[in-house]
Amino acid sequence: YPFASLDDWEMANFLLTSRLSMNIIDNFLSMPAISKELCSWAELLPSGPQWQFQIIPTTHETKRPVHLYFHDALDCVELLFSHPYF
Repeated sequence: YPFASLDDWEMANFLLTSRLSMNIIDNFLSMPAISKELCSWAELLPSGPQWQFQIIPTTHETKRPVHLYFHDALDCVELLFSHPYF
């Protein structure tokens, strides 16, 4: 866990430890055959607490509103305690 096989682990290990640029890794991961498989794996992942956000008022002028993104802490704790490996 989280790799289904030794091949998956070796691929991830290679991408993380190689001296390839992030641009080249992004290009590799966006190839149709690779991206389709990654999407199918991502759909199998359990969902976690939903992201929430709040617009924070400021006393100074900003170009865009300031957003604070967060998870409900109780939802996070509940998820952790319901995980079988925890």
